[in-house]
Amino acid sequence: MERNMKKIIAVCLLLSLILPGCKESREAGDGSVTHAPDAEPDGWQVLFNGRDLTGWEVSETPGSFTVKDGVLVVHGGRSHLFYTGPVENADFKDFEFTAKVKTTPGSNSGIYFHTEYQQTGWPKKGYESQVNITHSDSQKSGGLYDAAKVYPAPAEDNQWYTHDIIVRGKHVIVKINDKTVVDYTEADNVNFPGWPGRRISSGTFAIQAHDPKSLVYIKDIKVRPLKTKPNQPPEGFVSLFNGADLTGWKRHENLPGHGVGGKWTVEEGAIAGMQDPPGKGGFLTTLKEFKNFELLLETKIDWPFDSGVFLRVGPEGKSHQVTIDYRPGGEIGGIYCPWTQAFVHHCPEGINHFRRDDWNAVRIICAGEPARIHLWLNDTLITDFQHTDETTAGIPQQGTICLQVHPGGKGHEKSKARFRNIFVRQITE
Repeated sequence: MERNMKKIIAVCLLLSLILPGCKESREAGDGSVTHAPDAEPDGWQVLFNGRDLTGWEVSETPGSFTVKDGVLVVHGGRSHLFYTGPVENADFKDFEFTAKVKTTPGSNSGIYFHTEYQQTGWPKKGYESQVNITHSDSQKSGGLYDAAKVYPAPAEDNQWYTHDIIVRGKHVIVKINDKTVVDYTEADNVNFPGWPGRRISSGTFAIQAHDPKSLVYIKDIKVRPLKTKPNQPPEGFVSLFNGADLTGWKRHENLPGHGVGGKWTVEEGAIAGMQDPPGKGGFLTTLKEFKNFELLLETKIDWPFDSGVFLRVGPEGKSHQVTIDYRPGGEIGGIYCPWTQAFVHHCPEGINHFRRDDWNAVRIICAGEPARIHLWLNDTLITDFQHTDETTAGIPQQGTICLQVHPGGKGHEKSKARFRNIFVRQITE
């Protein structure tokens, strides 16, 4: 017996060394398996630990929120569960929020953001993203109460769905099962009668228990704060623009058929390009070359104007252009290969995702050979194009990154293209 016990102890010690990172898993009440989310990669921070309500505080009716088998159970009515810390002191401004949600027939709940704790009543501060399937169009899951509706319902009762909320500045994206269902920008003069605190500002999150017979399940609640300090790269990225001058950049001086005009300056922490002399454009190019990479930037283009981001740019300008043609009949998100094939991919719907007179978030991945190019505009994937040997012929396999001022165009001589928060991450083969 003593010998067997020693063997058992030895095996346990060995397993503890081999499996130090294994998380506890348990079966949820609906039969699914959930894991205790104590640590997450890529900047995600856990708000709900799957065991208890640590970090949360209930208003009015404590019994409306319980934890069972790793799942937050929301039942009963007229109560709210506020996240009170300690992550980032429970004050979030720009962020990505995600949770898995399951409704039952007749359920009515919601997820508040930019709110704050209050002991009684409906939260007076912040926006509510709806959680229900059977209510009116403006209140279906994902919709912003009183602000933006979603139709048709993108989720179903008795099935887990993913509820994502992304806030950057005054812009809110809500996704249900990775489908964008709300794309909302708060106007400067927005006014909700009776809800003066319904403004984008900063604050915490809250879960709503609305109706006495409602029953909702929520798990895997996480947030990833987004950097708001200018020119500070996300983890794994490096900055291509210091926000003060054009160090690391120069005007491309060898563009056949395009000219080398264009005026490039730095204004209010952004690169600004315009025609100079009027009607003449050109490229602003990085000094460094890149092959496989992910590029992040923000852009604001005057209407009307034609611009673009060029990838793997060679000495004579041959490259892959991601078009930012912001004018009547223009195209945003197309792939154009100058001085080789011209257009190889069109994106007619891209301009519908571009915000006028506002900053737009751009994410580009260029990798492989023949290159495959992905483009996200304001968190929506609008372009996924795979080159062939034919369409990529003549384009260098690596090169610089360029910003463009396009020549010509009626009234374009007074317009500007602006770029800021420009970050790049090399992708290893």
